[in-house]
Amino acid sequence: MVPKSLQHVKEELADVIIYSQDLLDKRNLDVDEIVDMKMAMNEKKYPIDKCNQ
Repeated sequence: MVPKSLQHVKEELADVIIYSQDLLDKRNLDVDEIVDMKMAMNEKKYPIDKCNQ
């Protein structure tokens, strides 16, 4: 049995994923392209060599 809090997180994530996929489809967007673009932006904004480890 899944703990109630974890079940809630799963349900909320499902809502976000469903909404996101619907928006991707309606706007004819490619999820891989968008994620790659954002990751590249984040790498420039938060360089690994300046990260506190």
